[in-house]
Amino acid sequence: PGASETCTGTYAITQADIDAGFKDNTADVTAEEPTQPQDASISPRQVESQTTAEVMIPQQPTVDIAKSGELDLGANGVADPGDLINYTFQVGNPGNVTLTSVEITDPLVAPISCPGGNPIPTLAPGASVMCTGSYALTAGDISAGSVLNTADASAMDPMTEPVSDGDSDTVAVPRQMPTTGPFGLVALALALISAAALVLRRRSATR
Repeated sequence: PGASETCTGTYAITQADIDAGFKDNTADVTAEEPTQPQDASISPRQVESQTTAEVMIPQQPTVDIAKSGELDLGANGVADPGDLINYTFQVGNPGNVTLTSVEITDPLVAPISCPGGNPIPTLAPGASVMCTGSYALTAGDISAGSVLNTADASAMDPMTEPVSDGDSDTVAVPRQMPTTGPFGLVALALALISAAALVLRRRSATR
């Protein structure tokens, strides 16, 4: 009577526990009252008690996106309107909770294709998915000499709170003269003739 005993035990949390943000569990204790010698024929009476403990589990919801683009100049090796920039979007879950409705958006690229569809239904902690999309160059892009745009990834955590991330990528658009094919040779010849004529004019001017 009046004594107490401290016992210990361990439980390994699961992903479902982390997604819930807590773990509830109940412990039971049972004991038997001692019987008196003269009452040996009587079965001992059992006593019991029960208690529940709730342990909070910290959640770290986060989403990450990395974007890169590669310009396809086509057969003539020159940037023309309609040539494609092929983008890859790697979206990952570096946090510790499962994300849902993971969607990738880009103001210049549509559609963006992912293996399981976009939005991605679920993304487990530590997992990542590679998605792709393309953008067709315009004359304005060629004049500017580059294309800069930002892709965004958004998702919902288990508490239906939004998380997001963005990544920008700049693709250079070269404005060099074609050097292959008949058109390239003609353009190169014209450039050489123009350069030679300029040299001759400068020599004449210095005499």
